[in-house]
Amino acid sequence: MALLFVDGFDSYGTGTSRVPASIFGWRYSGVNMAFGLIDPRVAGNGRGVRASHYAYVITLPLTTDRTMIVGFGFLSAQTNENTLLKFNNAGSTGITVYFRATMGELEFYCGATFLGRTSGARLSDIRWSYVEIKVYCDNAAGTLDVQVDGANCLSLSGIDTQGITDNYYSEIEFLNGNTGYSPAWDDMYICDGSGSVNNDFLGPCMVRTLRPETEIALEKDWTTGPTPGQEHSEMVDEVEVNEDTNYVESDNPTDQDLWEYEDTPVEIGTIHGVQICTDCKLTDAEVFDLQTPAKLGATTSDGASQRIGSTEYQTHLRPMDTDPDGNPWTDDNLDATQFGVKVA
Repeated sequence: MALLFVDGFDSYGTGTSRVPASIFGWRYSGVNMAFGLIDPRVAGNGRGVRASHYAYVITLPLTTDRTMIVGFGFLSAQTNENTLLKFNNAGSTGITVYFRATMGELEFYCGATFLGRTSGARLSDIRWSYVEIKVYCDNAAGTLDVQVDGANCLSLSGIDTQGITDNYYSEIEFLNGNTGYSPAWDDMYICDGSGSVNNDFLGPCMVRTLRPETEIALEKDWTTGPTPGQEHSEMVDEVEVNEDTNYVESDNPTDQDLWEYEDTPVEIGTIHGVQICTDCKLTDAEVFDLQTPAKLGATTSDGASQRIGSTEYQTHLRPMDTDPDGNPWTDDNLDATQFGVKVA
């Protein structure tokens, strides 16, 4: 698996409680959606998110691979100098990225050691840019490469990029450590160096959100709530996650719900990967395991089981580099794939 995480911020609710703690380790001030939802990087593609001052969002641990790649739309919104992001592991920071607004460039440090500065990035507070950063973690043979809007802006090799004990970074932290500065992000992806696809820069990307549209008649074992007997897909098709307003539920092993999803937009272009997002919680005292199946024709890929043990809503993620048959995603095979939930 090389694709680890994507987010377009298009289905979060407008209150702090709607930000899934299982996506971002910090739940409240850093991602207060009532404050932070803004127009998207690409017109018509959902929305972006803006951080209030002294706030941050951080992914959960994603990988132990020595290469980590992160791409994201960025709008500075202010002209202050500020920390933009960090490469972390278990809360320890190795690589820190600073935005130098007066120059429109990014500077990189490993601990207190200056590594380099981009040239020609032209980041500003008046337009979105797409930033991609790739780090190979090593205390002597490390590499650092940066692209902005698909153009190379920095390339370093034979350097110390290992600012922590471990020789890999597992987390990305986006932050705003300066009052009056409100960075904005959209269309985010994170990959590592494993596998044969999605193990390098993907280029400027859009994250498009597709929602369930039609239930599958023979694959609706779960019960609709709070009122039984309703259309299953209508319980899970909200633009914003509405949690207890409507839902499907089950406690029977192997129970499965599958849904047809919206068709991909005609202008979708290359599909690098798909991420299934399932908002779920525990409704009684017994923990259970959830799978997120994807079915294409006669092939069903259930995915790994994920333990559900919290009575608060969490969003469980399943990134997929390829379709259930192992082929690259296209608009045709994506439109033909059914996605859903299964009690493991």
